[in-house]
Amino acid sequence: MWYLCRPHQQTHNAGIVKPAKHTERCQCCGLHTEGDKAIAQFLKEEIKLEQKLETKLPSIKGFELTSSDSSDVEFTKTDNNEIIKVKFNINNSVSDMEPQDENQTPDQAVPMISRPPFIIELTKGDQTFALSMSFPEGLPEGMEEQGEDNYEDEIVIDSVAMLKKGQEWDEKVFTLQGHNMDGTLYDMLLDMLDERGITDKFLDEMVAFSTSYEQQKYVSFLNSLKNFCSGS
Repeated sequence: MWYLCRPHQQTHNAGIVKPAKHTERCQCCGLHTEGDKAIAQFLKEEIKLEQKLETKLPSIKGFELTSSDSSDVEFTKTDNNEIIKVKFNINNSVSDMEPQDENQTPDQAVPMISRPPFIIELTKGDQTFALSMSFPEGLPEGMEEQGEDNYEDEIVIDSVAMLKKGQEWDEKVFTLQGHNMDGTLYDMLLDMLDERGITDKFLDEMVAFSTSYEQQKYVSFLNSLKNFCSGS
């Protein structure tokens, strides 16, 4: 599975800088402290390292990127008058997918990957069948023996609902939880998604896009924080 790395994030807590007793203020930029300056300098180097990890956003075959507003992302495709949308948010989606090695040094690369929960909407006419999906957080019982590679593309149906076209999925809408669903129906719904292009390959490409997109937003955040601390 494709991933990005944040090789230095384990060193963030090293060398804590205590705030200065005195602060400086300029007419145009407001309050500045020695701590602000230290943060800005640290982020300057941090950004350089993170920018080396940035890559061009990959595409998802068969789907068009129709929205990427801040942390929200939406992919769409139309097939035989059915509109298929996949929506997700990159916040809180990044985790270390490999166990830490006791002998690993702080400057070694830590594989980080973004696997956000996502919503699939299948719209026909004025009706939409919506599915809330997620990636399992860990290997289920017995899966360790099969190897992680056979598990990486597994997804879970958390809940499903029927909506009118354009209707918000809120508490007023009857929602069926995946864990309460008949097992046969559950498997058939997964087959339904597979027939519409939500395949193992799609999931790989979605995770690749999400990981790269989250990295770009992370660097943008670091730049904004640096500018705030430096008063630029």
